[in-house]
Amino acid sequence: MYEHKKLSKQQYLKQLKGNWTVAEIEISYKPIITDHTVITSSYQAYELIKRLWDKEKISLQEQFAALFFNAANKMIGYRVITTGTMKGCIVDVKLLVSLALHCLSSYIMIVHNHPSGNLKPSNADIALTLKIQEALKLIDVELLDHITIVDDGFASFKETGLL
Repeated sequence: MYEHKKLSKQQYLKQLKGNWTVAEIEISYKPIITDHTVITSSYQAYELIKRLWDKEKISLQEQFAALFFNAANKMIGYRVITTGTMKGCIVDVKLLVSLALHCLSSYIMIVHNHPSGNLKPSNADIALTLKIQEALKLIDVELLDHITIVDDGFASFKETGLL
């Protein structure tokens, strides 16, 4: 078991003890919506997202964001997860799930834009949504919806039966 270089258990543990460092993690919460908005429809979510979204990038670069909600379905936070190119972006599901844990959310809504103006979800959009939904289930967080936005409209995965 402790055969490497014939170290005793005590020598092995002593060697490990001095070699481990862990990055410090800081969590901050800066409320951006003081009334803790309750979202009851995809249209209401779209109206909120329009206020939060960087309008200069909506037709230029794809972005992916998440809205976090508590057990009372009140919004507790919003975060842009990634910004990509004109054709797509890479979403770090691990980061998304860790943010859900850190803010103790019960529900999440994800949103991304299509700079092309086409609201139809791609196969990659659908696959990512299912991957996120499964990852969130592991920590008892429900994915409420995935909304795709363009300059003048939106589409809801939930309303179209994709979620």
